[in-house]
Amino acid sequence: MLQVLQAACHPLLVCAQPRTRRRHLLALGINPGKVHMATRSRKGYWRMSQNELVRIALNNRWLEEQGVPDMKAVWTVLYYGPKVRV
Repeated sequence: MLQVLQAACHPLLVCAQPRTRRRHLLALGINPGKVHMATRSRKGYWRMSQNELVRIALNNRWLEEQGVPDMKAVWTVLYYGPKVRV
């Protein structure tokens, strides 16, 4: 479980410097004109994870590509059993 959480921690959320956040958001393909709104914030990684631009950049498809399991699907199988359709 700890490995899954470590895989989900993206450098974008962990970095504290606005320049680093800007570089990571641009690398993830966010519009350069809108990146300024998220990069000047001094909020921590927990609050930054709820930022609209960060949520667009780190969407479910991107998380699947990184190998992070779908927690809703895992919980559904554990709660209802292996025969449930997810």
